[in-house]
Amino acid sequence: MERLGRWQEAGDFFEKASAADPSRLEPRLGLAIAQLHLDKPEAAAANFDQILAQTPDHPTALFGKAVTLQLQKQFDEASRIYQSILSVNPNSEECLINLVTIGMARKDYAMTTEYSEKLLAVRPNSQAALEGLGTCAFASGDFDAARQYYAKTS
Repeated sequence: MERLGRWQEAGDFFEKASAADPSRLEPRLGLAIAQLHLDKPEAAAANFDQILAQTPDHPTALFGKAVTLQLQKQFDEASRIYQSILSVNPNSEECLINLVTIGMARKDYAMTTEYSEKLLAVRPNSQAALEGLGTCAFASGDFDAARQYYAKTS
């Protein structure tokens, strides 16, 4: 169900499995991920929190918690979690992309540039990184550089 994009059915299944054995992390994690896909970040956050209470360094739960915070525009908290994940896995494209996105949402061009450049080091043709750098160049009035970055995205 989850792999077919049937998130409501997957969520219902994981909720039943989690209720049957609350000590198991896997069903709760599946439920939280399904809730994210169903645009229920608050419910997902609560489930990620329960997992993190048992296993504070659970990488998927940490990432999911950061996503829920980002969706709720709690950018400082989300950024801290993404950065902690990057301290363990500096090549996490997902974290880098989300930090570029946060930087752009805040119009924090230094942050956007920093994480766009790190992302390009990991994935040289990253659309997110090129768009981030193009946005920064445009904001600084360097329209030629912006045009060059945007030309690489197509």
